[in-house]
Amino acid sequence: MNRTFISLLVFLLGIAALQAQTIDYKGTSIELGPHAFYVDGSLTEEEAAASPYLFQTLNEAVLHLHDGTPSNPMRVYIAPWVYWIDDPDDPAVRTGENGRPPIGLTVRCESLQLLGNCNDPRKVVLASARGQTQGASGNFTMFDFYGNDLVVRDLTMGNYCNIDLEYPWKPELERRKRNSAITQAQLAFCHGDRILAENVHFMARLNLCPLAGAKRILFVGCHMECTDDSLTSTGVYLGCDFDFWGRQPFGSVDRFGTVFLDCDFHIRHNEPIQAVSKSCGRISLIDCRYDSGGRPLELVWTFRPEEWLRCYQYGITKDDMPVMIGAAKPWNTVFMDRKTTLSAFRLVNEDGSVLYNTYNLLRGEDDWDPQGIREKVRALGLRDTQEYARIANCLDLTHRKAALQTGGETVTINASVLRHGGYPIDNQEIHWFVESGFERFVSLSTIIGSSCTVTPANHEDATQTFGLFARTDEGLEAAVEITVAPDFVEPPSFLTPPRIILTASEAQLDYALDLGGRKDESLITWY
Repeated sequence: MNRTFISLLVFLLGIAALQAQTIDYKGTSIELGPHAFYVDGSLTEEEAAASPYLFQTLNEAVLHLHDGTPSNPMRVYIAPWVYWIDDPDDPAVRTGENGRPPIGLTVRCESLQLLGNCNDPRKVVLASARGQTQGASGNFTMFDFYGNDLVVRDLTMGNYCNIDLEYPWKPELERRKRNSAITQAQLAFCHGDRILAENVHFMARLNLCPLAGAKRILFVGCHMECTDDSLTSTGVYLGCDFDFWGRQPFGSVDRFGTVFLDCDFHIRHNEPIQAVSKSCGRISLIDCRYDSGGRPLELVWTFRPEEWLRCYQYGITKDDMPVMIGAAKPWNTVFMDRKTTLSAFRLVNEDGSVLYNTYNLLRGEDDWDPQGIREKVRALGLRDTQEYARIANCLDLTHRKAALQTGGETVTINASVLRHGGYPIDNQEIHWFVESGFERFVSLSTIIGSSCTVTPANHEDATQTFGLFARTDEGLEAAVEITVAPDFVEPPSFLTPPRIILTASEAQLDYALDLGGRKDESLITWY
């Protein structure tokens, strides 16, 4: 056999090996190809060069991504290792462009799946270690994802600017925090819809940003560590656990509702109050548990709740005891016990187990079913003669406050019944009524309907502030804070003209008005 033939044979065998190269993914043989990459930080350069689908770093793999589809996604399998998305040893300060935060890695790909090749998400770590004023000018963010149908599974996203990176499987990959002073060190922005994170650890402190910005996103079995202004406002969080090192993990929540199902909250700070959000917004907590370590802890929706705020709770405990969130202003809290709207979030199977209704919450108008429970939900609906796949969880009003003057213009409040994500649904009647004791100060032109016109009718002297409420039979509530001032009246005539009476130490104004029994509201200015 001559040398030329042997060389040709080796070349052809090499081509065949490339075409048939496979990896083991949790016991399943996966053939690599244009839509199946493998990233392994332990590979040598020579080993990675053996295939166009093998990479030592995620950053290199991202340069070669192809758009996938829901039926044929772009999959990137990632071996256990610590992958630095941004070089922590580079002394250069990261800056953003066009007023945006500095970004570690921008990823543009439709139907991308990042899949850790392990069951323990701590073994596959996507890491950075920069934050505001600590290696960056601005709120450094590790990822900026563009694309729909992103899946992240079985891995860790961590910004180790202010926390230590521990990696006991290979201690030489560990790294100490950049700085003990907590700063804004973020993980990921997400510009897309239908996002799923499953068995992922999101690690940082201030401004965690776990895939923040997604239109619809489901977190399943994820672990998150953060201080304030951190969580994804549009999220549905199912079976997740949280370590809260700050008092208000949300900076804001979504107008159409943020949802927690069967979650655990571990309070790691020593403050006496734990809020959900810095600002007012709709939050739904179902079957969730707070762990304070047995110390006194007040739970509130926000530190400055507005009168209009309505949040929903069911089955909430603190240290294994039932608890009400926001007890100081009980009208802010809607208990869903025995309310039909509870079925928007949870259903009960034949065996008594709970099925969390993520299909109803996330289906939108394209029937997205990230957990594949559509048929189970429909079967339970047939059993109970109920439609469990189109249940609203938000009653939204066009106004949150309205100020009226008697004798002046009216105001019309419009209501929308919505499913999670802001999808309208027209299957519920809306009932309007005024806070008890204030009915005489307004008249309502609609009692049942999607809009209500409010006419001011305050014929007393003092301005009145009270609530206008909207409710559905299924248990949704919303409120508007109404302020009604009295009508302007003609100035009264003098029965006794004003005169100043001087004494040794003071001056007094003496007068009498024809008030017709009304209270004297005169403003007297001395100069």
